[in-house]
Amino acid sequence: MTTVQVEKHSRPRPGPQNSRVALLVDELDRGIRDHLGIEAASAADIASRLGVPAATVRRRLRRLVASGIVDRQGKTRRRGVSEFLYAMRFDRGLLRYGELGDISERQHEEAASGLLRQMFRETIEAVEAGSFSALDGFRLSRFPVPLDQIGWDEARVLHESVAYAIIDAGDRAAARLEDCDERAVVAHAYVLFAEAPEPWPIPFPEAAASLQPARGRSRHNRIRALANPLRVKLLDALSLHPASAGELAERIKAPNEAVRYELRRMREEGAIRVHSRRKRRGTEELVYLGDGQVPILRPEEGLDDSESAVEGYCRDVAIELFRGTVAALRSGSFASEDHALVRVVRQVDAQAFKEIAKRMTEALERLSDLREECLERLEGCDENRRTALSGMVLFERELS
Repeated sequence: MTTVQVEKHSRPRPGPQNSRVALLVDELDRGIRDHLGIEAASAADIASRLGVPAATVRRRLRRLVASGIVDRQGKTRRRGVSEFLYAMRFDRGLLRYGELGDISERQHEEAASGLLRQMFRETIEAVEAGSFSALDGFRLSRFPVPLDQIGWDEARVLHESVAYAIIDAGDRAAARLEDCDERAVVAHAYVLFAEAPEPWPIPFPEAAASLQPARGRSRHNRIRALANPLRVKLLDALSLHPASAGELAERIKAPNEAVRYELRRMREEGAIRVHSRRKRRGTEELVYLGDGQVPILRPEEGLDDSESAVEGYCRDVAIELFRGTVAALRSGSFASEDHALVRVVRQVDAQAFKEIAKRMTEALERLSDLREECLERLEGCDENRRTALSGMVLFERELS
């Protein structure tokens, strides 16, 4: 039993609304599918869990069955009344590129926006519940990366492959869970890939206004570097282009002295490196570049950080990840098939959870290598440059 929602939008075309797509992007139907992905249930059971009238759930289930997204799996008796049991049909819960072409542009944007809001809410709730400090194997990454067209095509396929790897791991887990009493967990896995809006990075004053200071800041170098809003902007900029302190200050609209100070510290901590040196106005100027490491926090790295420090870091990364993705949506990046917006919720065992975490890490490491390859090809020729925003999130949390 699985539920998966993979939302990938192609450019809207005129035509009648696709009924299955409408069901897949509707919020209540999404909640019904999430619960059916955990276990087979009756309409009354689902209504009780979601806090909505049973008659409403029954109407929605009839539509989901007619569209082939949900199957009836026998009957059960509840308070002396016979009721159908329903289960998710995984293969029909998957949206592919061409299938959103029949809905309007407004419906298309509302669907993506609604899904992003839900993903952001679930991530922040998981952070506040301690899921990112207590669970071994979680993943949280946000990675802006410069690509040429060759790199872009590979990166998009790479993100799609992660979605299918999540699905396959869940299928294997379902088979194992049928044969043993091992504890199952509900895994939430998100994969995001879109063209970053211009200008990127988002100017510092706007970003600073949107970020709340996290509690209990860590003294670990890498977490400290990524938890500072100014450093986040500097790392974003240096992930995409080599730049001097003066160029960075102008680009992100930050004070020159503050930028120079942070660059010195970031260089000492190994977060950036000197890319080249050049003469300017009779003095030598350093040009910096990010080290290309994917900003992903993994508990197995042995970070000696308090729970509140990790919570603060994760909250900041999540805020910036979803702010960037919403900005990409508003700029029209989701109006083509060159993006991925994936939300997968399914019951898995510990082995599958680790497999998903490993696959995400492998994909992000390949993305980091791809960045270096593209930077070499783009040197001196920016006309084919595209800036991508990549994000991957994995955590365990019961459905609300």
